[in-house]
Amino acid sequence: MKKEYQQLWMVEENKNSNGQSKSFWTKVGVAFKNRDDSWSIELQAIPVNGKLQMRPPKKMEVL
Repeated sequence: MKKEYQQLWMVEENKNSNGQSKSFWTKVGVAFKNRDDSWSIELQAIPVNGKLQMRPPKKMEVL
């Protein structure tokens, strides 16, 4: 049985000198679904802004 998982990303919004916003995505870990539908989270880095995005690996595209 293949274990369901999601990737964890930190997303930072930065504005350039023209006021345009650009997103920077940094992978910081993975989350594995347990038999009881809870999630186990493994972080390889701590997000400096305290915000995480959890996304399925197949749907994540470079933005």
